[in-house]
Amino acid sequence: MTVRNTIDIKFTNIVTRQIIDAYRRANSQIKKLDYHDITNIDRVVDIVSKEYDQSTVANSDNMYNMSRLQYSSAIRQIQAQIRKQANAYKYNYNKQDTATLNVLDQNNTLFVGKYFDNQAEQRIRTEMSKIITEQKTKKEVADSITKMLTIEGQYGYSYSKMIVETNGTWARSIGKTNVLEDSGFTTYEYLVTVDDVTSDICQELAGQQNTVQNAIDTRDNYLNIDTSDYKSAINDLNKVSPFITGNKETGFMANGIKYSDPMQIAGIALPPFHPNCRTEIIAVS
Repeated sequence: MTVRNTIDIKFTNIVTRQIIDAYRRANSQIKKLDYHDITNIDRVVDIVSKEYDQSTVANSDNMYNMSRLQYSSAIRQIQAQIRKQANAYKYNYNKQDTATLNVLDQNNTLFVGKYFDNQAEQRIRTEMSKIITEQKTKKEVADSITKMLTIEGQYGYSYSKMIVETNGTWARSIGKTNVLEDSGFTTYEYLVTVDDVTSDICQELAGQQNTVQNAIDTRDNYLNIDTSDYKSAINDLNKVSPFITGNKETGFMANGIKYSDPMQIAGIALPPFHPNCRTEIIAVS
C-alpha cells in the first residue's frame, strides 16, 4: 500500500466519522421534540445545521493535516525520482508552504462546509415538506426523519470521502509543482493508475506530457481563488481546472464544450481531473 493510500484511508475514516456522528446527534435531538417542533422545518434544519457545522469545525484540523501529509509525501516521492537528475531538493516548511496549506484548508472548508451544507439544507427542506404532508403522528414523522437523516449521513460519507481524496490530490500536485519549478524542470508526465475503475480521461492522459509552466499557472490560479462566496468559487475552480467527463469515442467534455483531444482543454494541467482522481505527475526533463 502506498503512502498516499494510507493517508487517504486514515483521514477518510476520521472525516467521515465526524459527518455521520453529526447526523446521529441531530436525529437524537429531533426525536425528543414535541409534535409542534418536530414538524417545524426551520427547527429541524437548524438542529441539523448546527451539528453539521460542529463537525465541519472538528474536521478543519483533520483536513489541514491531511493536506500537509499529502503535500510532504508528494515532495518526498518526487525528490526520490529526481535525485539523480538534478540537485536534491530540500523541503522546509517556509512561509510560502504555510500559505499554500492555508489556502488548501480554505478550499477544504469550502467544499466540506459551505457547499455541502447548503446542498444538504435544500434536500432536507424538500424532504421535510413531504414528510409533514404524508405522515400524521409524531412517531411517523420521527421515523421518517430518521430515515431521511440516515440517507443524508450516507451521502455525507460518500461526499466527504471524495473530498479527502480529491483535495489530497490537489495538495500532492501543488507540492510536486513546487519541486519541479525550484529544480528547473520544464516538462512532466502523467502517471496513471490503470485498473477497472480508472476514468476515461486518465486513461487517455497516461504517459502524455505537459509543461511545468502550465502547472505553475494552474497552481497559482487555484491558490488565488476567492472562497468567500462558494458559488463564485465553484465557477472559478471550473475555469481554472475543470473536471472532465466523456471518452475518446464520444469526445471529452469540460465546461459544456466537447473536445476530441483533452490536451486542448483550457486549464488541463494538474490532477485532479475528476472526483477521486488518483493521477500523479512525474518529472521528465
